[in-house]
Formats: sequence, structure tokens, C-alpha cells
Amino acid sequence: MQVLKEKYSIYCVFLVFSLLSWISITHTKKILVHIKNPISLVILMSFITFILMLFMVGCGIVSSPRDTLRDIDSIASRDMLILLLIAVIFSIGRIIFSTLLKHHDPRTIKISGYMISTLVSGGALYLMKRKSFTASRYLGFTLFAIGGYLFIV
Repeated sequence: MQVLKEKYSIYCVFLVFSLLSWISITHTKKILVHIKNPISLVILMSFITFILMLFMVGCGIVSSPRDTLRDIDSIASRDMLILLLIAVIFSIGRIIFSTLLKHHDPRTIKISGYMISTLVSGGALYLMKRKSFTASRYLGFTLFAIGGYLFIV
């Protein structure tokens, strides 16, 4: 995993997974048409992910089992509770998003997610950097919102 330390690796990873997410959401939509309850697919994918992680750690592909257990054991109890809460929230989110995907167009979901994520990230960066919100930033956010809306309609 040494290559992930390189300067431009983050852009390559996001590019690859962005492309894969479009393929994935389109294929998942096709599956959800034939499934009555979206939670069935969420459970299947969670099970597959769990088995894959066990295999990858068990075989030492990404980490040795001993190192993995030592790392997990070193997490403080308070942090473990926070991680548990995050896991619960994200699990509920996966069910909600699978249900949304069953009833809505994947393009609308992806573009809406992109718009909202960018607006939230822009706001978070503003709050974290404590920079002044200039007229050009207001204009940028406004144009972005209009452009996103035009993509959806």
C-alpha cells in the first residue's frame, strides 16, 4: 500500500471509485427491481463484505490477524461506542438509500448526493478554516445549486 502515500494517489482512487459507483448504482437498481424488500440486498452485501474482510485479514493480504486484533483492542471504550453509533447510523442509511434507489432514478440520487455533499463540504471547510465568506464564494455556491438543479430537471 506504499503507492497510496504518493501525492496524486488520492485523485486516482477517487476517480476509480467514482466510476465504479456509477456502475454499481446502475446494477443495484436492476437488482432492486426484482427484490421485494431492499433490506435483503443490504444484508447480502454486508455479509459478503464481512466474509471478504475476514478472508483478507485471515490470509494476511491487508494485515495480519494478530495486528488487526491488537489494533482493535487498542481502541478506547468511548471511541468504540462512538464507532458503534456510527455503524448503526450508516446501517440505517444503507437501508434508506437502498429503498430510495428502488423508487428513484439513479442519476437523480447521484447528482443530488453530489450537490448536497459539495455544499456541506464547502460549509464545513468554511467553518474549519474560519475564512470570510466572500461574494465570489456566495456566487459559486449559488451557481453550483442552480447547475445541480438543472441537471436533475
